[in-house]
Order: sequence, then C-alpha cells, then structure tokens
Amino acid sequence: MDSAIKKSIDWANYSTKDDKHWFYYGLKKPVGPMTWQGIEEVSKKYPDLFVSYESSGNSAKIKHWLPGEIIITAREEISNQGA
Repeated sequence: MDSAIKKSIDWANYSTKDDKHWFYYGLKKPVGPMTWQGIEEVSKKYPDLFVSYESSGNSAKIKHWLPGEIIITAREEISNQGA
C-alpha cells in the first residue's frame, strides 16, 4: 500500500510536466505515449481508466498501473497544499 501511495504522489508530480510518457490501458494493451492532458481527455469518456507513467516513453517497460482517478485526486491534494 505504501508503494502505491508513493507512486501516486510521484505520478501526480510528473503529470505537471508537458511530456509524452503517459499510457492508458485500452483494448487489452497500453495506448500512448501521450501527455497528461491527453489522459485527462480520455478519462472524461472513460472515468474508470487505468494509467501508467514510463519515463522512457516505452510501453514495453511498464510495470505498474493505477486508476487514473487516484492521480487526479493526488494532483488536487498537492495543489491544495500549495495554495
């Protein structure tokens, strides 16, 4: 559980960057890479979306997936702490 919490916080911080290292799980395979803004657009249509971040942008290296909603919530919490 601690690992998932740390990863969600790390990924929330990574989501503020404008790089194409994000993937979502669709049609039984990773879709991407794309920016976090792209993930947000897809999540509007599919709110139960699972996402992953891979610093190399290579989907073959993905090891972990988290619900997109967790990253969105972590982003909000980080933003609220900075306010």
